[in-house]
Amino acid sequence: MRVYPPKNNTSLHHRHELTDFQKGWIIEARDLKKSYSEICEELHIPRSTIVNFYIDLKHAIPSKTWRIRDDLEKPPHDSITI
Repeated sequence: MRVYPPKNNTSLHHRHELTDFQKGWIIEARDLKKSYSEICEELHIPRSTIVNFYIDLKHAIPSKTWRIRDDLEKPPHDSITI
């Protein structure tokens, strides 16, 4: 006879929010063309967590402002410099 854990047992899945450090690591690693699998091995977190975070992030930020660092260094296009 097999004994299964109760279905309402939440201790089987530990949920932790990503830290700011982990979020930054994922963004930087993807910019460096690292795979999701490489990132999950480095951070020791599930691949699905990394994929879901990155996909949610790309949908939340418009593509024009994806590179914030570049935008800070360039003056606005409609500005007049003398």
